Amino acid sequence: MAIQIKLQTCFALSGSESEHIHLPESVETIADLLDHMSTQLEFPLRDPATGDTDIDIEISLNAKEIWFYPKGLETSLKEGDIVEIYLLPLGGG
Repeated sequence: MAIQIKLQTCFALSGSESEHIHLPESVETIADLLDHMSTQLEFPLRDPATGDTDIDIEISLNAKEIWFYPKGLETSLKEGDIVEIYLLPLGGG
């Protein structure tokens, strides 16, 4: 069953003019969401060989970093979840 979540991200996704988006039925977990976003962005958010994210991507689910959830990226999404996905800029000088 398709669900609606609130997605906050620095990536420009088609169909996400508002923060609330309806997910396709195939998107059930955070990993699925990242793969769905990768397809739209034509930019990999996960390593295809390992399934891990780039170290420069920060993911939170309901204001808690995804790595604090026992299932990590395989954590299921539910109606009304708030997901934050950001690419962290690198600085230096």
